Amino acid sequence: MPSPRSILTAFVLFAVLLLPLVGCTGTTEECVGRVKEYEWGFKKQDCEHNCPDGTKCTWQSSTDGQGNKREWCGCSSAEPDNCHLYLETPKDGSPKADCTGVCAKDGDICTRKSKPKPGLKEISCDCEGKKTKMSLPAAQR
Repeated sequence: MPSPRSILTAFVLFAVLLLPLVGCTGTTEECVGRVKEYEWGFKKQDCEHNCPDGTKCTWQSSTDGQGNKREWCGCSSAEPDNCHLYLETPKDGSPKADCTGVCAKDGDICTRKSKPKPGLKEISCDCEGKKTKMSLPAAQR
């Protein structure tokens, strides 16, 4: 007779293998884009997470009528409404990376994060609660 531990192990393994087959979209996360900013410009990093259909998030792009290009990590050619990083390259000019979109938690703000490293900055976006005067350190009030 199998032990309770072996039954539990078999059940967990079965559940893990079954989830992708049943299309459990509740376990997917929103696509996350990151770029590295060097003195000479930007380098896109791989997008994180998967789309609801199980495919990997990829860099998407659109170009407006004036030739300006906008890129983001996503699942389709439509730019998402949620908080995300975008890379904008004007037809004539230098590219910039910034954040836009709505955060799931009411009152949170889509904020650009910059992590300095030698010779570059890693840039991403995240939702943060509004900073009130009382949440700031005393020296900054």
